[in-house]
Amino acid sequence: MKRLERCDVGEYIPEKGLKLNSQGKKIVENEILRHHMVENFFQKSLDMDFEDACKEAEKLGFEMSGKIIDLIDRHYGDEIESECGLDLEPPFEPEDVIECPWCERVLEQELSER
Repeated sequence: MKRLERCDVGEYIPEKGLKLNSQGKKIVENEILRHHMVENFFQKSLDMDFEDACKEAEKLGFEMSGKIIDLIDRHYGDEIESECGLDLEPPFEPEDVIECPWCERVLEQELSER
């Protein structure tokens, strides 16, 4: 958390966590959208079921270049949806993202590393 604070994405509050600033929120929102975009691509292009697409997007989404993400967005942009029920229009509220299995896994992993 202190490392993220040094990256100027928020303020570390001891024993509470990181309070994101606008830059930090934008990064998180972009990562949420990126994950769901890759997940949808796997479902629509490769006919993967939701759970497998989510798991593969979790592994590969961070590795895909901006160019690939832009291509997916151009091809499927208006059709991107979240099967987990997350409304993909930022801003995201904490109670909304916890409904997403990927967001929940990311949060659980972050909390377990504290």
